[in-house]
Amino acid sequence: MLSYLLRKLLLSIPVLFGVTVIVFAIAHAMPGDALPAMIMAEAPSSEELIAMRRGELGLDQ
Repeated sequence: MLSYLLRKLLLSIPVLFGVTVIVFAIAHAMPGDALPAMIMAEAPSSEELIAMRRGELGLDQ
């Protein structure tokens, strides 16, 4: 039983790494940035609000 659990645990490491790489690649392949979508989830946004948030997060550099 211990060998089974150890084998499953060791196999989960490359699976988690692969999923992480795929999600990272998809996030970087998307056009634009995610800030307008994040702000729209909170409340209706304007260009001034988006510019202010970019400044707060340091994305305007």
